[in-house]
Amino acid sequence: MRGEKFMKKTNLKQYLWKGLDLKKYEVKKIIPQNSEHAVILMKAYDPLCPHWCMEYCGNGYYFHTFMDMKRAYENRFRKTLEEE
Repeated sequence: MRGEKFMKKTNLKQYLWKGLDLKKYEVKKIIPQNSEHAVILMKAYDPLCPHWCMEYCGNGYYFHTFMDMKRAYENRFRKTLEEE
């Protein structure tokens, strides 16, 4: 049914997986890339940790600034990333 398909698309929690470190990082944004994978942008609660993490397909990339993460995202995915 059409409504079910819409609900599946809008339920971004489906992209979170068990291995994400949600004790150290807060999920700031989930950006679906296709029906199975999304880029998950997270920010550290602890200022002594790298401040930003970009997770994609089970790999984590860590950055000290949002701008560093933004450049990496835009180079990898060829899409503009805006800070919210």
